[in-house]
Amino acid sequence: MFKRRKHVQVLIEISGEGLGAFHVRRTGDDDKDFETARKKLLQDFSEDLDQAFNRNLSFFERKMDMQCKQMQNIIEESLHNEGLLILSVLKAGIHDRIIDPDMKCLWKENEWKGSVKARHFVLALQDFYIERQYPSPTNSPDDRWALKYIKVSRLQPILEAIDDDGTGFISIKEVNTFVGFKPDGWSLPVWIAYWAAGWHADMVHYKRKIHAVIREISAQKTLPINRYSLDEYLHSEPFSRIDILLRSLHPLESSIDDPKMKRVIDAFSSEEERRLEENLEGIAYDIDSPGTVVLVTGPGRIERFILPLIYLMLKRHLEVFYLAQAHVIHDEEFWDLSASLRNVFTMLDDRIKSLEGKLPHSISTFLSTKLRLTFLFYLAILKQTISDVSGKLSSFAFGLLQLSYPVPATRCPKENSLRPWNEEGRGIEIPVEGMSAEQIKEIPLKILKYGSKNTLESQIYDYSLSTFNPSDRRPKSRHPLSGYWAGHLLTQDPDELFSAEGLFQISITDVDQNGKISGKAEAYHGLMTVSGHISRESSRSLSLQFLFEDGTNIDGKFSFKKSLDSDDDVSEEGDIVHGHGSTQTFVFSRQSAFTWLSLPLAQTKTARGRWVFVIGAVLNRVKRKRLTWSYIKARMAERRRFLELMVRREADFEFNLTASDPLSYEEGKELRLLTAKIHPTDARFYYSFIPSLINTNFVTHL
Repeated sequence: MFKRRKHVQVLIEISGEGLGAFHVRRTGDDDKDFETARKKLLQDFSEDLDQAFNRNLSFFERKMDMQCKQMQNIIEESLHNEGLLILSVLKAGIHDRIIDPDMKCLWKENEWKGSVKARHFVLALQDFYIERQYPSPTNSPDDRWALKYIKVSRLQPILEAIDDDGTGFISIKEVNTFVGFKPDGWSLPVWIAYWAAGWHADMVHYKRKIHAVIREISAQKTLPINRYSLDEYLHSEPFSRIDILLRSLHPLESSIDDPKMKRVIDAFSSEEERRLEENLEGIAYDIDSPGTVVLVTGPGRIERFILPLIYLMLKRHLEVFYLAQAHVIHDEEFWDLSASLRNVFTMLDDRIKSLEGKLPHSISTFLSTKLRLTFLFYLAILKQTISDVSGKLSSFAFGLLQLSYPVPATRCPKENSLRPWNEEGRGIEIPVEGMSAEQIKEIPLKILKYGSKNTLESQIYDYSLSTFNPSDRRPKSRHPLSGYWAGHLLTQDPDELFSAEGLFQISITDVDQNGKISGKAEAYHGLMTVSGHISRESSRSLSLQFLFEDGTNIDGKFSFKKSLDSDDDVSEEGDIVHGHGSTQTFVFSRQSAFTWLSLPLAQTKTARGRWVFVIGAVLNRVKRKRLTWSYIKARMAERRRFLELMVRREADFEFNLTASDPLSYEEGKELRLLTAKIHPTDARFYYSFIPSLINTNFVTHL
């Protein structure tokens, strides 16, 4: 399934995330990007389901608690509002459905029905508060300062704040929603004044704060092993989107000097930031899907929250990079940081689609046919009111979404506003978002989703010890083929016989009544899934497939024969599927992988050869149990040489880097012998360091 491009493409489309979700940074090479996505999908599919459930259980519970809390607040507020509405319906006309006394009075005086054109509404609102200049039922004389902001020149932001769906009409529901978001203790004129002038100033302030956080992230001197991940993170697609978003926002025509407006801005900004931060803490800052964005922000337009949300997320990401100065961070940690930002921009793209009159992808995937048609009907009406989307977005939300429609296909480095030397507004006070050394020491490691990798991972050894048990031979209650095997895939060329994939060890876990085989295998490259079947025509032949985690596989047809030395062996000539073209021989036996370390690749049947093998195996076993210093030094030297040669080989073959010092023929031969003479678990453990060593030794980070 994962071999064919069209099948992988279908899986990517089903995921709903697109090819970009499988890359932190696109390489520009479609084939290479597609191969990375294929390997990532295969890795996800091969993950143990129980482990995935256990890992995500706490995160699911946090999200569930947050949803319950939000639902409780909504229900309590709805019960209160519904009670008021029931009383109003019993008393009088349609205007009595409005909760706020000022809005109710305005609606009644103009004799509006269920909705009114947004522009007419704002103009009438201006007349209501400014021209009449009388105290309203909810206004105090101290709030008269806010009236100067409710004027025609600020009509657009007031209109956007109330007309939540962007249709150009304001309904009673939208009025009640707008009033419902008003902070406790605020009068309606102050609330309107904030959206008329304060929100823009607030967003410009967050823009500068985001610039400051990104500058601080870019300046971090992380451990060399983490540097590649930091570079990938800073060059990921979400950072390009952040740059576009910040460049789109219109600058302030003049600074806010009114102390009362400043206090209003600070009060609302602080409370909103506290609320968002609390919700982000509730999900450990892990926005795993676009739907989680709504869970964090609550109801309302995404443009209202996106800059403070990005700012808070980047602040947490900065803490991760502070930890990366002294701790080894898991690669998946950085991947998830970028994925969280990407999901925020998915919601922003959906918002732009709705303004454009298109059905957002995040909604279309779960709507029923009836609801989909209703939503499309609504969008058709909306589309008639918007003839020029680009023109509308140039002024909508102070231009915040303008450059995001459409998203540029390529990046333009010279226009990048995230560079330290391209800071907007020379002479302004730039926020400082860094932390002191004492504060950095207090950052808890528990903020890391995958924990630190400061100690050498034991999971590889833990898994191998529990999965590949050399004592599991010929289980009485299972098929004779079940249990432990070890051996080689041998390749013969004119000059040498070598182990093509290094020393294997295999655990056949199940052989069912129909002859279907399943199990696991291990070599230096990684774990493999073993599958196959026993031929019905002959009980002494079978077909097996070894599927690596990266999707490559080895197929072979096998036949049983009775070994002269030990237990049953399996051997047969087969070919590597991916066209290596040489003939190989699979040789497996019940002997442990440690025993195979003493066996020569070219097996001999002479008595002398067998004595050499037995003596070598016994000596190796004694040294292993006694852990003599000479044995430990030999293991260390073996590991160093394996890593030295493997890094140079993989930089060329796996990472497509131009090797300054490629392996010579003799060094290649030495490496092949090492992979055959190192226990599979040790070799897999050593090989797990290869990507980090290549990123440290071969990649230059600017």
